[in-house]
Amino acid sequence: MRRSLLCLGFAATAVATSQSSSASCTYQIDNEWSSGFVASIIIKNDTNSAVNGWSVNWQYSANRITGAWNTNLSGTNPYTATNVGWNGNLAAGQSISFGFQGNKNGSTTERPTINGTLCSSATSSVSSAPRSSSSSQISSSSVRSSSSLSSVISSVASSLLSSSSVAVSSSVRSSSSVASSVAANVCPSKIENAYQMYAAKIPATIQAEDFDPAGYSDSGTTNEGGAYRTDTGVDIKTITSGNAVGWMTAGEWLEYTVFVETEGDYDVTIRSGAVGTGRTFKISQCDTTLINSFQVPNVSTWGEFKTLSAGKVRLKPGYQKIRVTMGTTDYADLDWIHIGPYSGTIDEENPPTDAIRSEGCGKSRTLQNGRINLSVNGVNRSYILRVPENYNNANAYKFVVGYHWLNGNANQVASGGNGGSTDKPFYGLWDLAQNSTIFVAPEGIDSGWANSNGRDIAFTDALVSQVQSNLCIDKSRIFATGFSYGAAMSNAVACARANVFRAVALYAGAQLSGCDGGTSPIPFFAAHGISDSVLNISQGRSVRDRYVRNNACTAQNPLEPSRGSGTHICTSYQGCTSGYPVRWCAFDGDHYPTQKDAGQSESWIPREAWQFFNQF
Repeated sequence: MRRSLLCLGFAATAVATSQSSSASCTYQIDNEWSSGFVASIIIKNDTNSAVNGWSVNWQYSANRITGAWNTNLSGTNPYTATNVGWNGNLAAGQSISFGFQGNKNGSTTERPTINGTLCSSATSSVSSAPRSSSSSQISSSSVRSSSSLSSVISSVASSLLSSSSVAVSSSVRSSSSVASSVAANVCPSKIENAYQMYAAKIPATIQAEDFDPAGYSDSGTTNEGGAYRTDTGVDIKTITSGNAVGWMTAGEWLEYTVFVETEGDYDVTIRSGAVGTGRTFKISQCDTTLINSFQVPNVSTWGEFKTLSAGKVRLKPGYQKIRVTMGTTDYADLDWIHIGPYSGTIDEENPPTDAIRSEGCGKSRTLQNGRINLSVNGVNRSYILRVPENYNNANAYKFVVGYHWLNGNANQVASGGNGGSTDKPFYGLWDLAQNSTIFVAPEGIDSGWANSNGRDIAFTDALVSQVQSNLCIDKSRIFATGFSYGAAMSNAVACARANVFRAVALYAGAQLSGCDGGTSPIPFFAAHGISDSVLNISQGRSVRDRYVRNNACTAQNPLEPSRGSGTHICTSYQGCTSGYPVRWCAFDGDHYPTQKDAGQSESWIPREAWQFFNQF
């Protein structure tokens, strides 16, 4: 197994507790079947000082223990358990747990009284209430490997998977000789669905090969790599660091049961690779798309991987089912997915091989960072240019046009802060772009974007032409974004220049700058506050619905958060024309471009917008 740390988490059915005024010891049934059981003992230091070392003992009438982990177990009944080296010290208020498997020996599952240095000899009490979700899984940080752990898990998994209540891939696999597909388990999920009944507790790294036993669809019937799990149709190969899922083809998918303790936004980092471009992964949770299209990095040889950020996803608490679906182009390898903060190295992305290079590629640079002036139909206009410090005229850069709000200005967008509506440069996108993108902030007339007689569309045409003639940009990856009046101008661009701009991102937008054309499809992202006191959210919905129609998406009424919740809900529309997604985020808040959820120090909107742009 690639994991060095394993834990067992099961839905508990009963608890027996022995307590004193200074400490508590809890005997907990984690799972049981006809002939055996898995249980754990939780020791909590309720004193006001640290405890160094512990010992507990108990005795059964008929039950007997066959293996244990995270403790030194002695005796054949009664049993004595003492700490191992790493879990002997308990700070005040701290808890530890250890587990064991046993046989019932024709009896029922017993719940004995626990005695020991931190436990009184009081009579145990028994509860038939199930464990709450907050305690339904033991943290991997409090679990260590033991010599008997692998055999214990294998025995437990074998016993449980033989039960009629658990789906086994070999028993429900398609009889087709050309494909295998295992029916998905309940959604969201439950611990019984997880591989070896281990649901990674987020934040965690999820190994690709540890998919749910009944959670996959594969185009073949055998494991072509022959590694790790030979009883499945999923192709698993051996790599330098262990195992990975390989030879993934269009439409194949894998599902993973995870445990989310707290609802929130989580970073996603993916380690994958493919020889060639155009491979993508879609990440979803049940029927909700979390990441529409993650670009698998191009590598020089199979078995090589790159680690890339995939953006943020919002997960609800409890056991959740995460699905990874291969896109329309065959063949990619998947090593792992990390959900949560990632402290490792993020690799550089490959420049797109399908870039449409502008006339400025290969030319000596003539436009410098700062304010650029130009005349458009006899009117003096200007914009602020910001090019990465490591600019290379051989690389085709993405290009983002960021429009300011009413009574704002280009400098506030380009620099962030300065009393403006955005805290960071270019609505937070500059930092996320990591030197992959050239940005401009145009200056509006009268601090706005009335676009009278199409003057601001003409200005946009002129600045795009000037930049691509003098700098190396990818003409197939030009984007527009803006807040309030700037969002309205981005909408005007989407209406009139869908053949030039690849996608738009609107923050609190409405149709204020006109919509010349407005019938062509274009990828569309928008975020809007449900309590917007300047541009009512109904105006934002109206703009959104235009692109739902243009992009041939399935119409729906997306969920929106309740007032006072301090949260947001993002919805990816389904059924859209390939390459033309629509994503709508509603948040509990007013008129603001970088709204933060309650209690959060960072806005979720920049990552959502950048993730949307970066899929192209």
